[in-house]
Amino acid sequence: MVKLPSGAAETHGDAESHGHIHMPSPSYWPLVFAIGLPILGYGFVFKNWYILAAGVVWLMFGMTGWATEPATEEAQ
Repeated sequence: MVKLPSGAAETHGDAESHGHIHMPSPSYWPLVFAIGLPILGYGFVFKNWYILAAGVVWLMFGMTGWATEPATEEAQ
């Protein structure tokens, strides 16, 4: 065991003393964005430009929705 200097083992607060942990509001936009990735990949691998374009549009739709949603839920 390593001997610690005096005062080094003191803690300056617990996680429980903060009350709650701030988490972002739940959102479906990351899932919408993630569904566009395999569509884009399929179109790229098989050189199907229509599916590739659909994947790009899907990704842009998901990215825009995710970026423009409010950061926190409205208080009721």
